[in-house]
Amino acid sequence: MEDLLRDLSSQSPASFESYLFYYLNGQNDLTRSRALLKANELKPNDVQVQEEMLTYYVLMNKSDETRQTLLNLSQKDIYSESAELYGQDMINSAPSNSTLITHGDEDSYGAMYALKVKREREDVEIISLDWLTSPQYRTNLKIKGWKLPTSDFIDTKYLQEFCELNKDKTIAISMTLPKEYLIPILDKLYVSGLVFEYLDVPTDLSLRNQELWKTKLNKKLIDSEDKGLVNNYLPMLFQLKKIYQADGNTDVVNDIESAIQTITNR
Repeated sequence: MEDLLRDLSSQSPASFESYLFYYLNGQNDLTRSRALLKANELKPNDVQVQEEMLTYYVLMNKSDETRQTLLNLSQKDIYSESAELYGQDMINSAPSNSTLITHGDEDSYGAMYALKVKREREDVEIISLDWLTSPQYRTNLKIKGWKLPTSDFIDTKYLQEFCELNKDKTIAISMTLPKEYLIPILDKLYVSGLVFEYLDVPTDLSLRNQELWKTKLNKKLIDSEDKGLVNNYLPMLFQLKKIYQADGNTDVVNDIESAIQTITNR
């Protein structure tokens, strides 16, 4: 990236590619945002620019612009309908007044789409591990009262320390995070629909999962053709199956078993 950036800067300093790569090389460093804005002026319909503009608006707390960019990306089918359906169920899985930690474009987009476009769960705050690469974003979190690790390197250790430092807050973690991030904190993660709730003491969330399955989740993704995100329904479903089997509730067990078979037979 550095070599490419040097070549572009020397040969075409005012080109779209030069502006965009300069900004990307800064990893969400908002002091470089002028370059992103220039790239957006030159190619406002470029997909990568629109994705970066979405992150920029989120980091700048520009709610209206964030919503409009999410709508633009949806209309262009940049992200799948599966991501939007999953995002709805994921954000509705989060506890009241919680913070949902996401990772990667697809789950962050889906959660943001549900929050900003669908106006669902406006009591939930979203923090993407990708956004934490931005110094300005980390500063904003500190102002809001979050305690942050001293390291600027966002890795598995960072997430572990972040959760420990803020265990007084209600934290939910997306199941889409790579397992390497989850393993160090596995003993404090409890299934709540499509998220893990980070809890410092053992907690039974069976009633919450029953409520989610019965009344909160739209479950449309289960009947779709999706073969990836839909697998994250399984931890909750296996837990619920055991609960209802113990209660002798055959009708609900059959319903849950049908959903499990629909997912696993793809």
